[in-house]
Amino acid sequence: MKKFSLFFAGVVMAFLMVACSTPSPKEAIMKDTDEFFTQAEQEVQAITNADDFVNFFAEFEERRENFANELFEKYPTDSEGNIKGLTEADTEELNNYMYERATAYNKIEAEKCGEFLTPYMDEFESTANRIYSLYLAVGVLTDDLHDELQQSYDGVAKFLEVDNIPTELVDRYGTIMEKVSEMLGTVEEDEE
Repeated sequence: MKKFSLFFAGVVMAFLMVACSTPSPKEAIMKDTDEFFTQAEQEVQAITNADDFVNFFAEFEERRENFANELFEKYPTDSEGNIKGLTEADTEELNNYMYERATAYNKIEAEKCGEFLTPYMDEFESTANRIYSLYLAVGVLTDDLHDELQQSYDGVAKFLEVDNIPTELVDRYGTIMEKVSEMLGTVEEDEE
């Protein structure tokens, strides 16, 4: 009987040790999230040209979605979509952590986007301003000037699918496009 009690106590102790060493779903998800974004940060920081950045962005959006889907497959959820085994406080803490981690990554991604998009935006803005001055003087946009404007726009256009563009570049783009729209005759004049 004494051997059985010792054996039983050993099994219980082993179970407790395993249970204590197994991270909670919250801790495991936080760890997975951190590893996922750390890897992505390293990859995006290693990019050296605009085309590779744009390709990475498109591919990473799919990877991010797959990561989220894998989490929900790995950790069962209840009927409301909450991960089982987490309290409301755990869920809130986890959501905040994931949001903060994604935000930190997004900042790095936006900085990298700005690094590659800015030279294209500078060229587009310079070309558009020069052609706009000619357009105001002559009143018409010639085919040659249209082609030149299009060529300067092509570099910026490769970033159209990127949704993590720094605000100042989005604002610059809007200002440039107002002039371009006027030159192309796509702006309707205000009726008096």
